[in-house]
Amino acid sequence: MFKENVILIDADYIDSVAYHLSSNFSQMLFRDVPDADLASWLVCVALDGGVPEGKNEVQAIFVHSHDKLMMEQFYPANLSLEIDGTAFMDNALGEFLMSCVKIEELSGDDLFSQCAEVALNSREVKRLMLLPEMENSGERLRELFATKYPKKDVTLFTMSPNEHHQPREMMLGFSLMHAMGIKSDEIE
Repeated sequence: MFKENVILIDADYIDSVAYHLSSNFSQMLFRDVPDADLASWLVCVALDGGVPEGKNEVQAIFVHSHDKLMMEQFYPANLSLEIDGTAFMDNALGEFLMSCVKIEELSGDDLFSQCAEVALNSREVKRLMLLPEMENSGERLRELFATKYPKKDVTLFTMSPNEHHQPREMMLGFSLMHAMGIKSDEIE
C-alpha cells in the first residue's frame, strides 16, 4: 500500500551521482566532502517535489540491484540493515517511511519504470517524486507521463532538467549538495 507522497529512488544511480559530485567538489573546494545525510537529502527532495509543510507521511522506496547492499556515499548506508523498514520524523514535513526493493534477475530490465507505473496507478498516491537513472528509464517514464498520466503531480529529478517536458523536472544535484554540506557561497 502506498502513501500520499512517494519518493521512488534508483539507489544505484543516486549513489553513483553522489560519488561523482563528492569527487568533483572535493577537488574544487580543496576539502573532503562528507557522505550525504540521507534524511536531510530526502527532506530536500520532498520539498522540491512539492510536499507541503504539515503532518505528512512520505514513503521513500529505494530500488537497488541484487548485489548492491550499501550506498557508499550516504549515511546511513546499509540498504537492508539501516534503511529498509525504518522511519524518521521531520519537524516541518512529518514522517518519512523507508523501504527497499531489490531488483532480481527475473524482474526484467526496467523494474524502476514498472514500480513508477504501479505508483501512478495507485489512488492513494497524490504526489510522486522520481529519481531514475535516465539512460535506462527516462524515455519510458516520459512516455508514460505524456500518454497515460498527464494530470498526476509528478516531479522527475535529473542532472539535466528540461523545463519543457512533462512532468516537472528538477535539478538533482542541489539536494545532494545540501545533504553533503556544500554551501552555495563555496562554489560562487
